[in-house]
Amino acid sequence: MQDDFWSRNGRTQWYEPEPNSKIFLATFFVEVGKIRHGPKWAGAVKKPSSKSALPIKEEIAQAAASGLIQTFVLNPKTYEFQPIARSGWRNPKALAARFSRCRIDANDPVSAAAEGGHHGPIYVEQESATAYLAAIKSASNSPLNNNTLNHLSTYARYMIFIAQKHKIDERAPPPLQPLRTIIMNEWKSWRQTECKTKILPPEAVMTEAMARHIATILRGEEARAAKGGGVKSL
Repeated sequence: MQDDFWSRNGRTQWYEPEPNSKIFLATFFVEVGKIRHGPKWAGAVKKPSSKSALPIKEEIAQAAASGLIQTFVLNPKTYEFQPIARSGWRNPKALAARFSRCRIDANDPVSAAAEGGHHGPIYVEQESATAYLAAIKSASNSPLNNNTLNHLSTYARYMIFIAQKHKIDERAPPPLQPLRTIIMNEWKSWRQTECKTKILPPEAVMTEAMARHIATILRGEEARAAKGGGVKSL
């Protein structure tokens, strides 16, 4: 990471041409870092350490490569925003270059070069950036630590997440339909926090039938029996 660019003075030169539409990659990097490392993280105001910066770089690259966030390059010749193909984030040899000064070759986004005549600043589409930041912030405040559950399937982890977040107790279970709606509505944002998971792709779906089955399981045996679907004897 380029020293001057990431210094206190260098940050005053960060350019945000469309603050209501796009956010500069460096600014987005800092916001992710503050969530992952806390508001007192050194990288919030100056160049971060390599140890703290690397996992954030990898996380952002994976989010961009999977389509969880939409990225663009401001073409230095035409001053038009060009979408960056997902493949532009999949070259591991280019990871350091992407975050040196948060620039990319508009003509060759897979290139590992950090600078060049066709390089322009990288931006993240505001809506996807806001959604991603909200998702990982919500996950960081959750009592569930997904890192201890990596041996479980994606859907099992999601079921545990819902149970803990909404304090579901089978002794006083919530109604089936509202719970099913919660399960459907929170799936997409939860999946955004799972971008490092290799078990299922980010596009993995939550169908209404699956949401209903998960809700039924979470509500417990007594609630299921009360609805006429009692437990079978062994």
